[in-house]
Amino acid sequence: MKIPGDIIWTEASEQGLNPDYSIADAAKGLRAGQEAAWPGKPCHGDVFHILHQGEGLENYLHRRASGATSRREKLEEKMNKAKKKGQGNRWSKKLTVARVAEQKAQILASRRIDSL
Repeated sequence: MKIPGDIIWTEASEQGLNPDYSIADAAKGLRAGQEAAWPGKPCHGDVFHILHQGEGLENYLHRRASGATSRREKLEEKMNKAKKKGQGNRWSKKLTVARVAEQKAQILASRRIDSL
């Protein structure tokens, strides 16, 4: 049986729980229950969810940097083969673009998420 949050918080309040503030995610039911139990008490937002999203972004940036490195390495292999045939100019522009993209991706991936 599910018990509504306002009943749980109201019972806790009746038993003497009287916080200076509460912390909750964006769930409206949880916040409504806390407001019913402690009218006017501030309810601060949690940081778990934003940190969790930040971890996802951090993983994405690391994968992106790794992919950029792989692309640059493949282009370098093509460039080396082309140079042996006297056709090095064929890959120089693409390799330059790949090196710049890799550098930018590495910079982003090396930063702490909370500093972006």
